[in-house]
Amino acid sequence: MAEKEVITDLNSTESDESGSFDDADMALTGIKMLLNNGFEEARKLFEKYKNDSSLMNAGHSFVFFMTALMSFEEEKLDEALKVLQETEKSCDTDSGVLKSIRKKFRSKKKKDESQISVEDKIQRQVIVADSLLYQAILVFTNQDIPSYIKGGWYLRKAYKLYEKLYKDVTQLQAKQGKLKESRSQNSLPESEISASEGAIDGNDNELSEELLARLLGAVSFGYGTFQLCISMVPPKILRLIEFLGFEGDRQAGLQALEYSSHSKDMKAPLATLGLLWYHTVLRPFFALDGANDYSAGTIDAEKIIDEREGEFQNSALFLFFRGRIHRLRKETDLSLEMYEKALEAAKGQRELEFMCQYEIVCLGSMGDVKGAHEILKEVPGLLKKKNNQIEAYVSRRAEKMNKGAPSQEYCRLLSLELIFLWHALPTCKEEELKPYLDVCDMQTDPKVFHLKCLLEGAIFKELGQEELAIQYLEEAIARHQGMKDDHHVPAFALFEMASIYMKKPEVFCVNHVQNL
Repeated sequence: MAEKEVITDLNSTESDESGSFDDADMALTGIKMLLNNGFEEARKLFEKYKNDSSLMNAGHSFVFFMTALMSFEEEKLDEALKVLQETEKSCDTDSGVLKSIRKKFRSKKKKDESQISVEDKIQRQVIVADSLLYQAILVFTNQDIPSYIKGGWYLRKAYKLYEKLYKDVTQLQAKQGKLKESRSQNSLPESEISASEGAIDGNDNELSEELLARLLGAVSFGYGTFQLCISMVPPKILRLIEFLGFEGDRQAGLQALEYSSHSKDMKAPLATLGLLWYHTVLRPFFALDGANDYSAGTIDAEKIIDEREGEFQNSALFLFFRGRIHRLRKETDLSLEMYEKALEAAKGQRELEFMCQYEIVCLGSMGDVKGAHEILKEVPGLLKKKNNQIEAYVSRRAEKMNKGAPSQEYCRLLSLELIFLWHALPTCKEEELKPYLDVCDMQTDPKVFHLKCLLEGAIFKELGQEELAIQYLEEAIARHQGMKDDHHVPAFALFEMASIYMKKPEVFCVNHVQNL
């Protein structure tokens, strides 16, 4: 494997008289190794050199962050937070990159070689901002008020750093552009130009164009991710966020991630994953292309994967995203094939295996009702966060089913409910949707008719029978009146009705008002 050869070469540098190595190249190699199913090899590489380079230290903490985020296990989340805090502390420096440059420029004294260079200072501040962003994401998983406040504080600090660094590095690039233009015009002797303008590091050396491009790629990853995520926040929360000093520009975020993905920074492959996540998960989930166009992002996603085919041909993550593309295009067999390939490639990487198994289960069920009932008995004891909406939902379902063994018909209805909640109905073909109506017709218990009607309405909507869909959705709302649980049913019914009205407001809204 190419990555293993690189490790051998890197290990040989230890015997080098200078003991130095290209940490940027090594860190990029480690991240590529990570994404090419070499999770353990990447962890060992970053672990070995974490004390020799801020970039390798950042890579080391990122491995912990990625593991925690995919597993959601309490111990791994806590461990990742601790490692990220250590990375933040080790890389923290005074802010003000350009201010530092100006001070150095004004001073004609010789700089001490141990002084932190501007390159290293920028790199360290990027790592601090990244660490704060990752900590905020992990803290938010607690989903309680103190965590939101703490996570919000981390986000604010990260945003201010990203914003300043992005501005500083782009200004450095602009200065360098003027320097090149001056040189091409030969308006000043070479020595005078070097002394009068340009991007200067702590040892009075010009920062190269390639180096500035890499640094901008490093900043752009966090800056772009931040802009993209904030732009997805609901309007009510967004007003609060803007009051706290944040702002989200989706287009700016995408452009920054695109730039980062083509850079030579260690986060370039991660920026690529961020773009794939946006096109195959966020766009359909938030209906960014309209409530009825779930496959719009697949063209962009496929183009990105094709461009990186040579580097990540057998990557479990890239195979996973190919599976997502086929799923959004309603190509179920191809989707299942890709998920199974990803599962095979992810062997030994438990978190990646879980992701692939989750998607495979979404596409097919074993139908073991007795086994499912036994597992459901364990659910109440596994729940830790009562204020977590997903866990509250699971708890209600488990308690209801533990009162008595569920019928196969009811289990099928609950499976269909999950397909609906996962926004998977729009990815199903007509021949796959019609059997779901049979599942609804099987229900004989009046206590589940409100849920049955919601699902029937959603299915008829996908089949293009909007008037019939509205009838069932209105019935779902009516049947839920007086009930003390399943409050999500009328909420989703209203949302589905609204998405239908948006397609032909002049027709449906008039009819709806007349019926009130």
